[in-house]
Amino acid sequence: MMRGNLLDVMKMQYIETARAKGLSKNKVLFKHAVPNALHPVIMNLGSF
Repeated sequence: MMRGNLLDVMKMQYIETARAKGLSKNKVLFKHAVPNALHPVIMNLGSF
């Protein structure tokens, strides 16, 4: 589930913009993509 969410987030426009501004791939991944991809995972864990 996390992998699918992360792949969807990595295709979003704000990720492309951050990369175009010169941020490294790791910085974009851990600062922008992972936190946004974790939201649905956390919501599903909270329902148990």
